[in-house]
Amino acid sequence: MYKLHWQLKSSHSTLTCARYPELIGKEEAQVSAPLSELPEGAGEGTWLDISFSINRKLTDEQYRKNRDLLDKIKRKKSGG
Repeated sequence: MYKLHWQLKSSHSTLTCARYPELIGKEEAQVSAPLSELPEGAGEGTWLDISFSINRKLTDEQYRKNRDLLDKIKRKKSGG
């Protein structure tokens, strides 16, 4: 398994594949992923561009779960 070292600088993000945690810079975070999850041809020393997008469906589902749980906690505390 390669460790992916994530650099996030302003609006651009990149990942690099490395085997040694000593290679992590001060502004980097470490993410582990199996090589099978990386694009074909990716390996040690490969830099990957990444992007993020909001998963509205999962966000809304989790919001509802959290809201329901908070409502349950509030009812329990108020004796209802």
